[in-house]
Amino acid sequence: GAQAAASPRGWEEGAAGMDDVDIDEHGRPKAPIEGFPEPSAERLEEIRRRREENGAQGRGAAAAPRCRPAVPFHSHMAQEDFDALGYPKAPEYMTPEWMNEQIEKERVDPRENPNLLLDESEQEFWDNITRKPYAKAILRTEQHWLDRKKVWLSQYERVELMNQLREEVAEELEGCSTEVRRLVAPIFHYKICEASLWNAMREARVRGVPLAAVLDREEKLKELRGMRQKIDLGGPAAAAAMFDEFSARSEQLMDEAYKRQEEAARSKRVVSDTDTVTKILNFGQKCRKDGYIDWHKGNIEEALSSWRQADEYLRKVKLPDEVPGGNQMIEEMHLVVLKNIAQAAIRLGYWSEALAAADDALKIDVEDHKAWFRRACALEGLGNFTEAQEALDKIEDFVVGRNDRERIRKDLEMKRQKLRMLEGRSLEAERKGVDRALAAGVFSDQRCLDQAVGQALDDEAAHVVEEQQLGDDPRDKHPPADEAPFEEGDVVVVVEDLADLKRGMRGAIVEIDEDGDARIRFEDADEDELIFRMDFHHFARDASRRPASRPRESSSADTAARALESHSGGCQRLRLSKGAAAELLDELICGYGDLALQRRVSKLARDVRWDRGAFLENLPRAALEVQAPILVRWGFEPSAKGVTSMLLAVQDHTCGRDADTSLQARAEEAARLLYGEMLDVVFPPGSHGSLGTSVCGAAGCRRVAGPELPPEMVQE
Repeated sequence: GAQAAASPRGWEEGAAGMDDVDIDEHGRPKAPIEGFPEPSAERLEEIRRRREENGAQGRGAAAAPRCRPAVPFHSHMAQEDFDALGYPKAPEYMTPEWMNEQIEKERVDPRENPNLLLDESEQEFWDNITRKPYAKAILRTEQHWLDRKKVWLSQYERVELMNQLREEVAEELEGCSTEVRRLVAPIFHYKICEASLWNAMREARVRGVPLAAVLDREEKLKELRGMRQKIDLGGPAAAAAMFDEFSARSEQLMDEAYKRQEEAARSKRVVSDTDTVTKILNFGQKCRKDGYIDWHKGNIEEALSSWRQADEYLRKVKLPDEVPGGNQMIEEMHLVVLKNIAQAAIRLGYWSEALAAADDALKIDVEDHKAWFRRACALEGLGNFTEAQEALDKIEDFVVGRNDRERIRKDLEMKRQKLRMLEGRSLEAERKGVDRALAAGVFSDQRCLDQAVGQALDDEAAHVVEEQQLGDDPRDKHPPADEAPFEEGDVVVVVEDLADLKRGMRGAIVEIDEDGDARIRFEDADEDELIFRMDFHHFARDASRRPASRPRESSSADTAARALESHSGGCQRLRLSKGAAAELLDELICGYGDLALQRRVSKLARDVRWDRGAFLENLPRAALEVQAPILVRWGFEPSAKGVTSMLLAVQDHTCGRDADTSLQARAEEAARLLYGEMLDVVFPPGSHGSLGTSVCGAAGCRRVAGPELPPEMVQE
């Protein structure tokens, strides 16, 4: 600048070179610099000529402000690297194109960006930023990084602390007795010994005594002798096992202490002024609405994140007791948010979080029936059926006098039925597991193999390897699936006890699958037993009792089943045992009893003005949403064709002379739940037989499966 001011030529060159920088951030020319002489007309003409020679580029640069295009931030790491480190993923719609479009909208549209009308010094400005979807994704990633950083720092701090304590313990051991040093010296490098000495050092510091006073006690010497004996006998493996046990107990104690500390912090509110509480209530209300919007869009995770954010603010503050009705307003909003958190957590399978949110809601209002119901759902997910039943019983006491008590009681009865079914299934699975474990000798002394047996197993393994190398695989000696020793329909007898199957029991082979495993229905049994091919040596064919095929009269229900089978393409279909069919019907009953489906079916009936044809035309789409996950779990295709196959599998046990009455009752209940108030319209009284074979067996699932059967195919 000084050189340019010293000569007119320098000023001229400086002015020519500053054409691109003598503008501010808005593109306007800056004020002239003081101290420069005014240029002559000739010099100004020369400057103008040089600018014209530079062309439109120079003039455009001077006229338009410089701003970089808005593009998303590109990280130095690939997405695979973030996934490997456990970072939360951003929603799929947050692509670079979406980000560019969103940034452009927020630059000009106050509806997209309320902060256009706010100042950065206002709290609402920053609250609005944290509510944006991409800001939530960034904050989740940042929180994950902070959590990882805390782990790194805690590990580093622990290493440094342990190194320091190790030196202090080594110095203190010099003052201990000879017996203590003799016991500790060979095992001092094991972690379990270090942990024991660190605990002794901590106790000595608390009591204000030297380490020798703690280690010389008889109980401590006994502990060190036992540790030394186990390590001498078992070596490093024994030391590692003891340290793992010690770590597990320590983690359990720390978790319990953390839960107590967190529980105390959750129930503690800080008295705040009215202005702070007002801002928090406004922010909580906005987060609550954001959650509702995401919930209705199907973004359950985003909705839960918004409600968590509202809960984090609302649980921290309260107004002074002198303010009338202030705390009640906070508790009411917090109660709604907690129930929303419980509902979203239940949908996502976060049972522990759902239970904690429901318990917090009950601390605010112990008579809230929705909070009790969601607590029961969370306990059901955790497998605690007894407490879930108790939670449902509580609701009975709180709905007395409500206008919707009948609806609530109906929902409670359906939930109780589901709990009883799940509890019975769980108990049966536990019983079978224990019986099989006892039969296998899990708790027997024979389970511990001695050295001779281990050597025999090693020799057998070596023999197998040798035969495989020679090309003679002993596994090939087992018959393949199509050469199994039994066939479908064979009557077999148990010749050697297998789990809960006792010698002498008889049964018929129902099915042999592709792997050669068999399903056998034993006498006086309600369910089929799956027997693996490797266990066939426990059975023998009873040729004298092979069942002869006998014809049976064809009923109209059988005709309907054959018609449905031909509608499904005539291909090989899945079959279910009687017990599996019962479980499938129970799941359908629970699915059809869902309140959302009940409301949709009721609304559909009113929309079509109780017209039978229009109702049957639109019902499949509504019912298939509930049926699809059940179809997938049972191996059927989640489509109309899969529903047809499921219907055929159920009809094997609900139609004909051999129909099971209990399954017909279940099918009848499923039909009533599915059709609701349209049941008598679709199937007028007197025009059909048993609901168990006609409605759920032929029509209830038929209309969901596909085109309606001809009238002559329906049982009259």
